[in-house]
Amino acid sequence: MSIDINRIQPITTGLPVTSHGTQRAQWQDKRSEPTQSFSEILKTQLAEKSGLNFSKHAISRISTRGVEVNEELERLQEGVQTASQKGLNDALILVNNSAYIVNVPNRTVVTAVANGDLRGNTFTNIDGTVFA
Repeated sequence: MSIDINRIQPITTGLPVTSHGTQRAQWQDKRSEPTQSFSEILKTQLAEKSGLNFSKHAISRISTRGVEVNEELERLQEGVQTASQKGLNDALILVNNSAYIVNVPNRTVVTAVANGDLRGNTFTNIDGTVFA
C-alpha cells in the first residue's frame, strides 16, 4: 500500500508554530491578581493585628532599619491609647529600644526608629511623648 503525500492533511492543535516547523506550548501566568510588594503585605498584616495604620514611610523604615514591631505591637497600641486619652495629636511613643512617631487621631504610625539609630536624633513637631 502506498501513501499519497499530497492527500495528507495537517493536524492542527491551535499552538503557535516555531521557526523549526514544530508546535510549542505557551505558558501563561494564570494569577488573576497582581502580586503585592513586601511593604504592602507587611502594612496589611500590621494593620490587621493592631488596628493601627502604617504609612508607606513607616513601612519602609521598619523593613530597612530592622525594627521588631511584632514583639512591640501590643505596647505600641497601649501607647497610642494613652496618647489619645491625653489629647495628643502627634506623639513620640517609646517602646523598649524603638521610637515611633504616631498621628494619634488617625492611629497612623508615621515613622519608626530602632535602638541603634536613636542616638543623635531630634524629634520635632510632636506634642507629647509616651513611654509604653
